[in-house]
Amino acid sequence: DDALSLAMELSCGLPYSCQVVGKYAALLALSQKRRVITVADVAEAMKQVDEHFFLVSAIGSRTGL
Repeated sequence: DDALSLAMELSCGLPYSCQVVGKYAALLALSQKRRVITVADVAEAMKQVDEHFFLVSAIGSRTGL
């Protein structure tokens, strides 16, 4: 529950942002063969999410999206 609350708070309630945070947190947990996503997973996922949104923004600016 704490990890979910943190993911929603960090994504500012935006569905796509929450989906991306959840994806990276889930991949991290799975890579460590765990079935539970922790607050630490969400915090670590945010580093990758920042890079994800930076790349999406860069691609959008080059394509005019």
